Amino acid sequence: MALARANPHAAFSQAVQWRTRGGGLPAEHCEGLALLNLRQFEEAAKRFHDVAEGSTAASVELRVQAYDNAAQAWMLANQPKNAKAEFDAALKLDPKNVDLLIGRGQASGLAGDYWAALDDLNVALDIDPKRADALVLRAASYRRVKAEDLAMDDVNRAIALDPEFPDAYVERGILMAIKGDYEGAKRDWKKVIEMAPDTFLAEQAKRNLQELEKLKNQPPAAPAAPSTPKKPPTKSK
Repeated sequence: MALARANPHAAFSQAVQWRTRGGGLPAEHCEGLALLNLRQFEEAAKRFHDVAEGSTAASVELRVQAYDNAAQAWMLANQPKNAKAEFDAALKLDPKNVDLLIGRGQASGLAGDYWAALDDLNVALDIDPKRADALVLRAASYRRVKAEDLAMDDVNRAIALDPEFPDAYVERGILMAIKGDYEGAKRDWKKVIEMAPDTFLAEQAKRNLQELEKLKNQPPAAPAAPSTPKKPPTKSK
């Protein structure tokens, strides 16, 4: 597993040799980890799925981990529906696992099923109300169904729980921009760039700032031309 992170090419080669010598599912799991680090996400997901399906004699914890690994790989492959299927299988084995509920909620959101995402995130937050990541994901889902006030409540709760969580400031900036508070949005996105430089979140915040500047610099729309009034109908004689 350490080699899969440090030198995934070598790790994959060793794992294949191990499997051909009878290494079985543990070897296949190592193949999956190496493929994940090689960014071959679909192949990694298939390996992890095979491990989960073939480990019926193993502990529930090991099977849940393998399904979770498969789901995360499908998410990285931008295939959230496949990820959701893996989370479904894992949650059948461990229905109150908060991480799995949050993961399935995220997969549903990425697939555009925001109401399903809200269902899972609600359950996760009932179990553990202090999960800032779940609050931010629920805020994003609320925003997508036009419930901006509920979204703002969630994201402010997340920041109160974890003031150093950059995802929360990305989401709050979006909500502020929707509400027309452009200065507030700029503050939050600039904070993300300071907190998490050289990350995907920082790049997202920079793009949002650029889009905001374009919006602010747009000329006001020309007023619509008045419609020609219709003549009142004449009374019949």
